[in-house]
Amino acid sequence: MKRILLLSLLLLSFSGAYAQKKKKKAKEIPKLQLDDSTAAVLTNLADSFIKKGLKLDTLKKYSEAMAEFNRAITTKKDYQKGYYYRGTAKYNLGKYKDAIADFELAMQLKEGYAEAFLGRAKAKQKLGDNPGSKLDIETALSVNPNYSDAYFERGLMKEKGKDIQGALDDYTEAIRLRSWYIDALVQRGNLQQNLGRLNEAILDYNKAVLVKPSRPSGEALQGRADTKFKKGDYKGAVADYNGADTLLTGNKTDLYIHRGAARLNSNDNKGAIEDCDKAIALKTSDPNVFNVRGTAKGELKDYRGAIEDLNKAIAMKPDFTAAFVNRAKVKYTSGDKEGACQDLFNAERMGNDLADELINHYCKKKEQQ
Repeated sequence: MKRILLLSLLLLSFSGAYAQKKKKKAKEIPKLQLDDSTAAVLTNLADSFIKKGLKLDTLKKYSEAMAEFNRAITTKKDYQKGYYYRGTAKYNLGKYKDAIADFELAMQLKEGYAEAFLGRAKAKQKLGDNPGSKLDIETALSVNPNYSDAYFERGLMKEKGKDIQGALDDYTEAIRLRSWYIDALVQRGNLQQNLGRLNEAILDYNKAVLVKPSRPSGEALQGRADTKFKKGDYKGAVADYNGADTLLTGNKTDLYIHRGAARLNSNDNKGAIEDCDKAIALKTSDPNVFNVRGTAKGELKDYRGAIEDLNKAIAMKPDFTAAFVNRAKVKYTSGDKEGACQDLFNAERMGNDLADELINHYCKKKEQQ
């Protein structure tokens, strides 16, 4: 019995030691014992490094920004801002676990650090920890009920979870707290657009654009362009797409396709083809790019090129009724009436109302195969 008890104790001791070894104790940062004068000097010096880092951060030079935040931490090891901003730099570099570690150090140095809770929430979300992210956002709001960024991030989470009204409410609260909040205005505008509330969407995009009229938000211009397109204002859409094109960086495939469609509807067929060529060069898998380019080629009487593009669109999406209708128009114009009517019959069977109308004008029902 004694041996069994002793063995059990040894096992417990070993497993406890193993658990301690496995679970690393959080790094602790001792508060520096400094007189007020010295502390103020070090804080000012650390702030100067942070200021440089933030300038670099706005230029998206995150590694260089992190180096400045490191200098701030070296200058004053117990300064929570240094860890917080270094965490944001790590987040922007995609180092989410390291970012979380820095946000937690910042929390350790400043109780109720709402910004650090929100930073950790965003990093957790990137790592797939949605429950942990949600808890951190709620904590940030409990610390600061007027924290507009926290409402915005919660809105994004709700939108992702298909709680559309909840997302709208959170974006609205974020805007109420900060009327010039561009990201919240754009995001709410996008939701309004998706819900078919086009006039409300335009109002949100207009407000976002007016925050910095000399250099407006590219996202706001693109959202407004999409909405104008849906309202049938194709020339207005093209103007906004042009503005967005000069401001946005990164992959602009959707912008090129949408502007191409707006140009096509504005009778600028060459411009439409030019935009589609740009999107295709970016290896897009969107069949609409071939639908738009094919239709534009048909308008320019390049019937062979038009049919080739529209064939590709239909091959990529066999139920693409608009491409069937557009191919029918090209075939009819180039003298292939039978082929045109067959395309219209196919589109009609798939529920395209325009095809039904065109059949009544140009085809005989008896020709349907």
